[in-house]
Amino acid sequence: MTRPRTPEDLASRYVWWQPADATLRDLDVLLWQILKLGTAEDYVLARSLWGEAAFRDALARARPGALDERSWAFWHRHYGLPEPAYPRRRFA
Repeated sequence: MTRPRTPEDLASRYVWWQPADATLRDLDVLLWQILKLGTAEDYVLARSLWGEAAFRDALARARPGALDERSWAFWHRHYGLPEPAYPRRRFA
């Protein structure tokens, strides 16, 4: 696969189940996917497009299951944030 170079490339690569334009209207899912699955190069590109604050905000809003436990811990430490308990899904 060629390296992503545009926001649409990143959206198509990381949120393959919906059109890129839909993904770009609500960035959280894309940013969560990059935090969970992204390469270093893709993270750097995305950070240059949307800024580090967008990633920090997306991390703060992460829903249960949006990140795996390892990514949750890594990114909280990377940003120097307190690490709250990993969000768990709850079934009634």
